[in-house]
Amino acid sequence: MNKSILLASIVAIAALGACGKKPDVAVPSAPAAVTGMADKAKDAAATATAAASNAATSAGNAASSAVTAAGDAAKNAAATATTAAKDAAAKATEMAGAAKDSATAAGTAAKDAAANAVTAAKDAAAKTVDAVKK
Repeated sequence: MNKSILLASIVAIAALGACGKKPDVAVPSAPAAVTGMADKAKDAAATATAAASNAATSAGNAASSAVTAAGDAAKNAAATATTAAKDAAAKATEMAGAAKDSATAAGTAAKDAAANAVTAAKDAAAKTVDAVKK
């Protein structure tokens, strides 16, 4: 009986081989140690993925903060420059007013000096005429 079952199996395998089909062979399951290592590897990969995601999020937040800080610094610098320009313009206006006042005073002094010189020249001329007449 065993021989006829064996012979039938061999004939079936030969027939399937001739047709290009192979008999289904049962795949043995992996040993528990391999399965445990696969689970550990999967867990390690998940941990690494989470760490990479957290690092990318932190890097994005840091970059965003840096851009905000740079924008704030530029805004503050522009405000400081504007204030300095306004102060310089006000000082220049003040100095121009002082220069105008000095020029006006100098003009008045020159006018007075010229008038005094004319008066002195007239007086001198009159004294000379008087002296010549005597």
